[in-house]
Amino acid sequence: LSTDGVIVGTKAPGETEGNTMIKQEVHEGITEIPQPLAEAGFDTAEKISQEMKELILEHGYDGEDWALYDVKPMISYTGGVDWESATVEDFPKEGLLITLPYPQGTSKERYTFFAAHMFSHEMNGFQPGDIEIPKDVKAGEEGIQFTVYGLSPIAVAWKETEEVSEPGNGAGNGG
Repeated sequence: LSTDGVIVGTKAPGETEGNTMIKQEVHEGITEIPQPLAEAGFDTAEKISQEMKELILEHGYDGEDWALYDVKPMISYTGGVDWESATVEDFPKEGLLITLPYPQGTSKERYTFFAAHMFSHEMNGFQPGDIEIPKDVKAGEEGIQFTVYGLSPIAVAWKETEEVSEPGNGAGNGG
């Protein structure tokens, strides 16, 4: 199954072993629905989007400030000359650190980010449709970074950080 999507970035490859390299290709929206995910009941982009949005709301984020991405790990066995889609067998057991571009209007300075990843295949003890919430989400120099243990789709939500006043800056009672 395939849907429309726009490539919003391709992360530079990182060497994994010998001549084997892995990089990520990021599409905004859902571009493809793997058969195992469709068989698990998530056979449309709308169903995936609704499930992710409910999770975002449960974690205290606004249902308006979020984006859905299709992140495709690509693998090269030729030192970066030829690339192909990574398979379940290619996916690193220790997870894959990914970097997503900051959504338009956000930055690392003023926003807190939340990420959720829906498994599209059976792997690492998860079934298609299961959702993991990465614990290591951080705002990096190049974008939002976190580790996932399976393949796409990925949702990212954001909210402005609350400004905290400095101690001693305020109307104290001078006591």
